Amino acid sequence: MNALLYGVNRPRSWDPVEMSDAEKKHHVDVDVLSFDEEKQLARVRVEVGKYLKHPNEPSHFIQWIELCVDDTPAVRVDFTASLAHPSVEVLVHATPSSTIFAKARCNLHGTWMSKRISVQ
Repeated sequence: MNALLYGVNRPRSWDPVEMSDAEKKHHVDVDVLSFDEEKQLARVRVEVGKYLKHPNEPSHFIQWIELCVDDTPAVRVDFTASLAHPSVEVLVHATPSSTIFAKARCNLHGTWMSKRISVQ
C-alpha cells in the first residue's frame, strides 16, 4: 500500500493467503466469463472485496470501477454508498490477444488495480 491515496495500489501478493485484510477488502478481481471470437466480445465480471467484504456505508465505500482493454478505459461504473455492491458484469470489444485489467476507487484508501489477464 505504498501509493495509498496518491497512486495506484496493488496487493503485495496475488495469493489471498498472503494478503492483509486491507488488501483483501480492496482486491479488484477480474474474470473473463466468456469470449465470442467471431463477434470479438468478452463478457467480463469485476468485483471488489471478493476475499473479504469491503465496507459499503456513506463514510467508506467503493466509488467506481473502471475496466480497461489493452490499456484503454472501456467501461466505468459509479457506485452509491449503501445501495450497491461493488461488482459489475459487462460486454466489451476485444481480440483474442487483448489483455484486460480493472481499477477501483475507495473513498478512503485510494485507487486499487487488478492484475492484467488475457481475454483467452
